[in-house]
Parts: sequence; C-alpha cells; structure tokens
Amino acid sequence: MVLGIEWLASLGEIRANFEQLTLVLKIDGRKVIIKGEPKLLKKDTSLKSTLKALRQGEGFLIDYHHIQTKIDWKDTIPPELKHVLHDFTSIFEPLEGLPPQRRQDHAIHLKEGAQIPNIRPYRYPHYLKTEIEKLVAEMLEAGIIQSSTSPYSSPVILVRKKDGNWRFCVDYRALNKITIPDKFPIPVIEE
Repeated sequence: MVLGIEWLASLGEIRANFEQLTLVLKIDGRKVIIKGEPKLLKKDTSLKSTLKALRQGEGFLIDYHHIQTKIDWKDTIPPELKHVLHDFTSIFEPLEGLPPQRRQDHAIHLKEGAQIPNIRPYRYPHYLKTEIEKLVAEMLEAGIIQSSTSPYSSPVILVRKKDGNWRFCVDYRALNKITIPDKFPIPVIEE
C-alpha cells in the first residue's frame, strides 16, 4: 500500500515506528494501527526478471527516486582559493565561440584507401531526441559549434551525469579505426 502525503497530512498527528513498521493514527476518533509486513522483500531487479514474475502472477511495487539538487559550487570553495579564481576568471567562464584561428588548421589524416565514415544516427527515444536537439541548439547559440558540410559523420549518445543533466558524447570509434595515429612521444614532465 502506498500512502500519499496529502492523505497522511489530512489525518493530523501520526506516530511512526519504522523498526516495527507501524503507523498509529486516529480516524474519526478511533485509534488505527497500520502494520507493515517484514517478510516482503525489497531488492533491485532486472526488467527481464520482473516481466517473468509478472507472467507468473506475482505483484511488484516499483519505486523510482530521482533527486536533482543544484549546488552552488561557489559556496563550497575554501577562502584561500577564492582569490585565485578571481584572478583567473576568464579561464573558468563558460565557453563562448570557437577557438581563435591558429597558424595550422586541424586535419584528420586517414589511412590510405580508407572510406570516410558516414554513420547514420542511432535510434533514440523521443525524449532523448528532444534533449539532443536542445543541447545542439544551446551549443550553436553559444557559438562553440557551427553548422558544417563535412562529409564526416559520427553518431552521438547522451550519458546521464550525477547531477541529472546529460553529457553530450560523440562516438568517434569508426573514425579512430581509420585515422593515422600521431607518432610523437608524450613529453616528459621534467623536460
């Protein structure tokens, strides 16, 4: 049984003992005790095993909680670091626009005879498709991406972050397979 908070609020004072799984409340002047069943099992389950159990006539209560909290990171910064952040504010600002032009443009060198990867997008549920379109629109507006007519194409996936937002990830595996890797050694930190 799921007791809604609105219904519980209408009862007035309630005494709860979670160790014994009891609620003591008054309804129309009568004392009523609601007792939970400790034999009921609470555990994580897969969709496959849930569907199998439902076919066998067993019942389930599926409880999903998603709590999204926004923490202002500026409140958690130690005072001795605040002046450093203030001095280098431009480094910690959100990205705006593309990087400046350099002497040499970025180039992807492919193995000889390799076909340019042009992979069609993955199939997404409607809510993910909407989220991808929203993220792309935000990045276009911020100027950190731009429209392109490049023949290269790689699908994107969204990965849920700890704070509940989505991380935009591009699947470059097909491109990486046909790219000539750089032959430059990683610099030694002492040098």
